[in-house]
Amino acid sequence: DPINNGQFNSNRYALLFKQGQHNVNVDIGYYVSVHGLGRSPTDTTLGNMMVLNSAYDFTIGALNNFWRSAENVHVVPKGGPMIWAVSQASPLRRTVIDGDLSLFHYTGGPAAGYASGGYMADVKVNGKISSGSQQQFLMRNVEMNEWENGVWNMVFVGSKGGPESHCG
Repeated sequence: DPINNGQFNSNRYALLFKQGQHNVNVDIGYYVSVHGLGRSPTDTTLGNMMVLNSAYDFTIGALNNFWRSAENVHVVPKGGPMIWAVSQASPLRRTVIDGDLSLFHYTGGPAAGYASGGYMADVKVNGKISSGSQQQFLMRNVEMNEWENGVWNMVFVGSKGGPESHCG
């Protein structure tokens, strides 16, 4: 269903990738978990991993992007950033990204859609993280080269390369 991207279906998938190089682009929808089966994230490499807006309408954006996850993989995005446009219940853990990471999905129009909340832990981004319209995100032990943009409620715990702390 292109409108809600499977929100109300009964399908559940765990995509388990053996160690090695997998030249695939994984679009992570509702009720999908992606797992690398190696000891470390760099044991399992994917071409790209994406969570796009649930509807190509900026007034909905990623507000409906719940219940999905990925962990223990190495991602090498080509032709643009890895897009992780999520809202609650969508953790990204133990992941290495060789490139940029976008926490929102811009589809044109007067706004960048809405992305509202997420959790990232033990992640290394060898590029920049762009939060765009993302809000209410918690980063624990995240290493990044650069942080761009931000709305509100971005929390960095034990993270390197993030913006300076401020209250206003």
